[in-house]
Amino acid sequence: MLREAQAQKVSQAFDDGQLESGNGLNQELSLGRPGDTRWGSHYKLIVNVISLYPVRRKVLDKIGDVSSNSNDRLKEDIVGYSLESFDFIFMIHLMKTIFGVENDLNNVLQRKDQDIVNVMSLMYMFRQVEEKRGKLHTTNLHHFQVEVFVAIIDLQLQELKNRFDEVSMDLLVYMAGLSPVDDFKSFDKEKIIALAKLYPNEFLSVELVRLGDQLDN
Repeated sequence: MLREAQAQKVSQAFDDGQLESGNGLNQELSLGRPGDTRWGSHYKLIVNVISLYPVRRKVLDKIGDVSSNSNDRLKEDIVGYSLESFDFIFMIHLMKTIFGVENDLNNVLQRKDQDIVNVMSLMYMFRQVEEKRGKLHTTNLHHFQVEVFVAIIDLQLQELKNRFDEVSMDLLVYMAGLSPVDDFKSFDKEKIIALAKLYPNEFLSVELVRLGDQLDN
């Protein structure tokens, strides 16, 4: 039913001159299933939910109209009411923004040619939220900023901490000092020395002293 309603919407848009035909355009969307370990799948699901919003409402209405089961009609009413609520609309767009950042982070982590500084900047976008929390009164603003937004960010932060522990983060920070981007703008002697200390078999104490002079040069 969702596929049929979507096709009707696209067909009507063609007739109204709102869409152009072409290879790769106007592809059929599906809600799909988010994967537990694939952040990109969550982002794609949410984008599709937003894109298919009017189509889904039409399908729900049709289910309610054609169903002879009162229980099904009741479910349609409850789901339809939820989809039209302010909380749902707010949350779906909030999650699109959050997963939009995570999707970029997910993509750069999978690229072999991605510079480490860019990866670090995306990861710290989430962690900086912890430093900006203030005490707010119990208002709608407090509800959406603290009880909703901060709670979701906490979940994402915990996910990042599970995937990137303190040792891994230190390693990434130290490696960022070797990035050649912008004429080695992120070059940091102390970070590179700290990185070398993690490899005692490669850098003996005498070599660490020499490394300091070499980095100065």
